[in-house]
Amino acid sequence: MAPPTDYYQSDVCNMSFMWCKLAGASEKKLPRDVPPGHLAVTVGDGGRRFVIKANYLNQPVFRQLLDEAYEYHDLNKDGPLAIPCDEHLFRDIIHLLDSGLEVCQLT
Repeated sequence: MAPPTDYYQSDVCNMSFMWCKLAGASEKKLPRDVPPGHLAVTVGDGGRRFVIKANYLNQPVFRQLLDEAYEYHDLNKDGPLAIPCDEHLFRDIIHLLDSGLEVCQLT
């Protein structure tokens, strides 16, 4: 697969900036448990918190998850980025990405 274009990377950065702004991150310091190059998200109905690598946002599967989060929460969501995904599926996606495998999209 070809590397993401500058436009796509810029688009992802803009999207993550939008979520940070909506969550009020510009008014608060980042949590200490979120290392540079990472971000915290909550997943599923239980709101389990995960700290993920920011470059995962460049993956097509994360683009799909972010689109679903936007549709689900619209612009009325306060707080951290909340991804409406089954927690076990999210763990599997992270595990595959950590292993260096590419996950194209959810079915």
